[in-house]
Amino acid sequence: MEPQPTQRPQWEIDRQLTALIGAHIRVAARAFAPVRHTGQQPLRLAPVRDLILPDGSQAAVLAVYFEGRLRHFEREVGVVSVWLDAATSLETATDGPTLFRGQTAVILRGPAIVELAFPFQVERLPADPNNYWRDMRLPWVQLLFLQLKSGDSHLRERKSDGAEIFTIKEERHAGYWLTQGFPVLLVIRNAEGEGRWMEVRDWLKRETDNGRKAVKQIVFAGERFDVMSVRRWRERVLSRI
Repeated sequence: MEPQPTQRPQWEIDRQLTALIGAHIRVAARAFAPVRHTGQQPLRLAPVRDLILPDGSQAAVLAVYFEGRLRHFEREVGVVSVWLDAATSLETATDGPTLFRGQTAVILRGPAIVELAFPFQVERLPADPNNYWRDMRLPWVQLLFLQLKSGDSHLRERKSDGAEIFTIKEERHAGYWLTQGFPVLLVIRNAEGEGRWMEVRDWLKRETDNGRKAVKQIVFAGERFDVMSVRRWRERVLSRI
């Protein structure tokens, strides 16, 4: 009897894009290719940093987004590509360099094949033109996501070097944390009531090579979760604005 193929675990981005099939969306792009009129698959995608803008300059460090109707998507480990058709609404939408939520960015419209930038940023577009432009002008905000764990069973000591290890029980959890648009803080409270926290999104990005490798554990190097550590985190965040 032949072995049955193992079903690949779904990531949060899989569920998010599945729910958006047929909807008009905006995605942050890493690479792209225009859809050919023949329907033929392009040989390669071009990095968005090489995109030539109307003034003859290149996008370089500017964030690049694509808008369109989501027709299809594929994910190969940590590489996610979407097929966007031309939008059938929002005829007054932007197309080119623009002010996007307080920063200069490039927003282009489908049809196109787009490889998503990491972490994956996908959002549904407002249907009303007034809401579209209001959303474009929203101020920049900084959010934090907390993953809370309580009890002594969540950490174990590694015998080789004494490091504390947090086991990721399901692959989809790691995929969800590392694809968030904002920092993810793992907070662990022991039986004595002492809490420690560690930013794990960027740690997972490094250790998984942006989602290309599987990681089943986190080397937990958390700092004490108290008023002073919260203030230090606030200062780090504000210094980047």
